[in-house]
Amino acid sequence: MRKFAVNGGLALVSFGVAVLLAELILRVAYPQQLGVWYSLRNGLVIHPPSTRIRLSSFRQDVAFNALGMRDVEHAVAKAPGVIRVLVLGDSFMEALQVRLEDSFPRLLEQRLGAVTGQRVEVINAGVSGWGTDQQLQYLTEYGLALKPDLVLIAMTLHNDVSDNLGEQFHELKGDQVVARPPFEIPVREFRLLKVKDYLASHSHLTQLIRRYKHLGEVRVAARQLDDHVSQLLRTEEPARIEKGWRLTTGLIGEIRRQAETVGARTAVFLIPLSVQVYEDMLRQWLADHELERSSIGLEKPQAMMERVGRLTSVDVIDLLDAFREWHRREGQSLHLVGEGHWNVDGHRLATAVVAEELTRRELLGRRRAGR
Repeated sequence: MRKFAVNGGLALVSFGVAVLLAELILRVAYPQQLGVWYSLRNGLVIHPPSTRIRLSSFRQDVAFNALGMRDVEHAVAKAPGVIRVLVLGDSFMEALQVRLEDSFPRLLEQRLGAVTGQRVEVINAGVSGWGTDQQLQYLTEYGLALKPDLVLIAMTLHNDVSDNLGEQFHELKGDQVVARPPFEIPVREFRLLKVKDYLASHSHLTQLIRRYKHLGEVRVAARQLDDHVSQLLRTEEPARIEKGWRLTTGLIGEIRRQAETVGARTAVFLIPLSVQVYEDMLRQWLADHELERSSIGLEKPQAMMERVGRLTSVDVIDLLDAFREWHRREGQSLHLVGEGHWNVDGHRLATAVVAEELTRRELLGRRRAGR
């Protein structure tokens, strides 16, 4: 028994040393993309609060504030005389691909302050994978406490409708969107999840193992998302997409109703598809899917969102024309090549368009609370 215990102890020590060496070698020679997500008991995913993480893919350090968002720190209580804008979005607002000062929320704060001559505070609440469903959940649980004057939804036409079909927090019953019953992950399962979150955000070895373990799932998800885009653009709308639009309409309408309880207005701005902006990408995409140009409505998602805006009494700001015109004039891309998110030029152009529309439509003033 003593020999067995000694050998077992040596094996454990050897294993620990091997893991540590593998971790050190990976950090130097083959660094992985560390995880930037943090799960809450109700299943909502944010970022690890008050954490700084090195992202090897983009060669930069990113910091998350006490609210679990990629942003500067914000007090919950709003200072007198400040116009506060709460931005709800996904990875485009998270903007891990660019420096924080080059991201849309930070640029919008500067731009609105300069245009209005008033103190403006833009709070970023953007997390990869969020759709309108998760955004509404965050708003009701946390966002309303910030007392925004404007709730600004950054809608990614590429995947938000698809994300909403998951019905994680809200579901469609008949023609109404209703909240699902409150749910909390069991304590034991949640503790294990916290361990996984910690390892994902600190261990390169863990991320390498996860990368190859879930490679097939990632490919399937990518194909499904690509199929979703083709369904969104087809002139004949599948039943699944029709349900997605009804869900999205109900979710945006509920965001507006919740915002009005604290006197805030609501607006949506539309992040266009890459195939809508770049003609060469469109031709390749049509060829890959064996589709004719006449079989799709290229601007159909924008038309659907204009309808959603009318049904919910929410202002809709479309970036498509500005993005197309900039690309024609400059001959440059507004997206990172091979990555799909905005580059610095994309963030700057979106900021200019949204800031101009918000001021032109006078959306920065407050409503009367409780309307």
